[in-house]
Amino acid sequence: MYAKLGRDVSLLAAIDAASKARLAWEFGEPGMMEAARTSYAKALTQTNAALADPVTALQDATLVSVLLLSLYETMIWAGTGVPDNWVTHTQGALTLVRLRGKPQLETDFGRQLFTHVTNIISVTSLRMRRKIPQDVVELQTEATRHEDEKHPLYLVTRYTGDLANLIADIAGGNMPVNDIVESTRRMDGTYLAFLENIPPTWGYRTTVLNEDDPDVYGRLIHEYPRPRMAIVWNTVRMTRMFLNGVIYGHASLSTISSAATIRAQAQRNVERMAADICASVWYFLSAKTFSAACAATLLWPLSEVRDSDLVPIDLRNYAVETLKRLARRLRMPGPLQDGLHVFYLT
Repeated sequence: MYAKLGRDVSLLAAIDAASKARLAWEFGEPGMMEAARTSYAKALTQTNAALADPVTALQDATLVSVLLLSLYETMIWAGTGVPDNWVTHTQGALTLVRLRGKPQLETDFGRQLFTHVTNIISVTSLRMRRKIPQDVVELQTEATRHEDEKHPLYLVTRYTGDLANLIADIAGGNMPVNDIVESTRRMDGTYLAFLENIPPTWGYRTTVLNEDDPDVYGRLIHEYPRPRMAIVWNTVRMTRMFLNGVIYGHASLSTISSAATIRAQAQRNVERMAADICASVWYFLSAKTFSAACAATLLWPLSEVRDSDLVPIDLRNYAVETLKRLARRLRMPGPLQDGLHVFYLT
């Protein structure tokens, strides 16, 4: 990152703050957390100075600094709700990518930053049932035209934005039930087509263990090429769980002749996605690939499995017990309830 961004003062301060917070989180060092707070105050001052300059405000280093400040807020999170400062920093990052416009998509690093920020905004908008700004949607579409190794990530981020807009329309209360069922099933079909065409380099290996393992659900485990790819797979699974939950609920109110069949298929889809999320746990927690940051990305997917009424009780119980193990291993300070998506998005 230094080679790409140089020794930017605000960036160095933000890295220092986030790094100290991470060490304090992983090792439970109160003194290190106090040092992290001091570094954060310095980073905040220097980042605000960079934002006040119309030239430095649009530089990659400034956007990275803002994202690191949001990461810091995740590290000091108390486990209840979404941190206000995290929301402030992510909204600031959104403002920056809108100001940076199409030129930011001309470099690989610029596309990475853009996709990271708009994924945060898309997920947040989906959770709050509000629309994505149209200029951001257009930039997301533009990003998908770049056929590089990260193309699947660009697509998933755009689809999440599309889904956020659809859910916002449904929440508006003016869409007929049959149209809701049709639109959400069409959106689910988009995700299915994505999975059918995902590059082989993004695939995972499925293994069935010869004996029971208390940490593995049903002896089934997944192995992925890289953690980022596993996270994208779980993003699609969570999204399809949500989508098929909407399909199931509205098909119950629909006059479509095949409503019962649609409901049954939706429930099967939810069960399959939940099982696949649970099968990914081994990869994140194995000694060979374990890192606290990557393991923390399991918190939100597993909480979705735990909370879904369409998921079989044995899968839900596995999710509950795994969340307890994760909480102990990650030294989570509070109950694993609302706000877990912030770990997924950092």
